[in-house]
Amino acid sequence: MGFRLRDASTSDLPRLQEVFRLASLSNEDDRAVLLDHPEALVFPASLSTRRVRVATVDPNVVVGFATTVPAPDGLELAAQAMTRGRFTFALPPGTYTLVATTGGAKERQTVSLTAGRTVHENIVVPIS
Repeated sequence: MGFRLRDASTSDLPRLQEVFRLASLSNEDDRAVLLDHPEALVFPASLSTRRVRVATVDPNVVVGFATTVPAPDGLELAAQAMTRGRFTFALPPGTYTLVATTGGAKERQTVSLTAGRTVHENIVVPIS
């Protein structure tokens, strides 16, 4: 099955919310805490301050998305989700800071990438 990428439109917002929620709840270790804090499961309702690209199949069923927001040195990848809760980035070698936020909580992790290597990282964001 192939994916098609396109810019999101306001008509995609209900499905973006659904994909965001499904991706967030797909990790069994986080599910109970997230359900206790439903504010962490809300996708921002506006597309005006961010660029959202959606991955679609069949031909317009949204199955994932990536969101970027303006940053001082370019664009920052603010969110990316697929319905199974996995996030994938194809990046050139370098050092990157991964930032995960939910419900006001934030966790940062620095990752160094070298050419030809795949890195798997887990970020846990504590929710009180």
